[in-house]
Amino acid sequence: MHPLTTFYKVSYNIIDTGLYVKNPVSGIDKYGIKHFYNDTEFFSEFFKVVVTPESDVLDIGVNFGLHTDMYLNLTKGNIYAFDASPGIFPITKNKYKNQKNVRLYNVAVTDFDGFVEFLDTEDLGAGSVKLTKANINTKINTHEVKAIKLDSIDDLAQSKEISCIKLDIEGAEISAIMGALKLINKHRPYMVMEWAHTMDSFTYKGKQIVPFTLKELCDDIDYIPFNIYGICLADNDVFETSIFKDTYDVILVPKEKLAEWCTTKLPKYQYAIFDKICGQIENFEPFPGYYLLTSLPRRIYDIVNNKSRPDSLYFLSRCHNNLRTVLKDKSVIFEIDTLWARGRVLLALIYKGDLQNAYDLSIIKNCEDKTLRKYNELLNSN
Repeated sequence: MHPLTTFYKVSYNIIDTGLYVKNPVSGIDKYGIKHFYNDTEFFSEFFKVVVTPESDVLDIGVNFGLHTDMYLNLTKGNIYAFDASPGIFPITKNKYKNQKNVRLYNVAVTDFDGFVEFLDTEDLGAGSVKLTKANINTKINTHEVKAIKLDSIDDLAQSKEISCIKLDIEGAEISAIMGALKLINKHRPYMVMEWAHTMDSFTYKGKQIVPFTLKELCDDIDYIPFNIYGICLADNDVFETSIFKDTYDVILVPKEKLAEWCTTKLPKYQYAIFDKICGQIENFEPFPGYYLLTSLPRRIYDIVNNKSRPDSLYFLSRCHNNLRTVLKDKSVIFEIDTLWARGRVLLALIYKGDLQNAYDLSIIKNCEDKTLRKYNELLNSN
């Protein structure tokens, strides 16, 4: 497992939206939503380098306004914010009732004008115009809502500069882009959007969307894809390492702005987010070791398959010392649900000090269940 995958999996936070809603049990409570750490911390740094002080910006899938709040600190221009959810929109509208430059639209942003069936989830977060992997197991209320292309909005057509578009609409991101081609070709904004398992409920050019559809889209609109860590996804191996593994958000950079992005904006962005990653690791409770263990088996597999046996055993001895330092006993390893079964047994063998068997388990290319049972028995023997 890639170490950034580890960071991504453990970087959920409950974000305070600043909103208050009626709770049937406790009365009035703050409304918090579960969001990835990088969806707030990283996006704020991205907006800082791409949003210009007088430009207009778009928040497509505004939800409760986490990203609109960031925009408000960066531009005096208009913030065009869109959400189709009948459950969310009234709350968000009330939140921004005194913000004259926040223009809210209770519509589904699509590639056509008309009406569409919207599936609003009870937990107010995974609503979509289609049944997706994010909402299939939740209670859904169905509503007919207005659907609109961004190219059909007169106010947007009059905008002098749109510097950034953020899209998070549960799989319909490509549809929104297809309905905004005039706008995109005119302004060539930087874009950041969710690219997740929800999109496979949608189609592009008559075919089901798959992960690599992102590259096809970028070729069609002359953009270059990067992941949320600022790593270019043009290479197929890098793409497969990253997409759906260490990130579900991507940055789209206009080809003609690639030099500007790589030489001036990207370095500022990466320095900022790497500092945030280090801070998240350093301040993780109860100590920085537990969840970082998720990526340790992958590092071990890399070492033993690329170094000599003596070098590998030396590395395993260092791992043994580190595990003994940070873990009270090996039972903690089996409580980490982000570890695969093989990884748990491997780390437990290392913790025990059985480095020879740990090495032998590490070099097995395809570990069958019966083989893993054998090493599990060795682990539990005296």
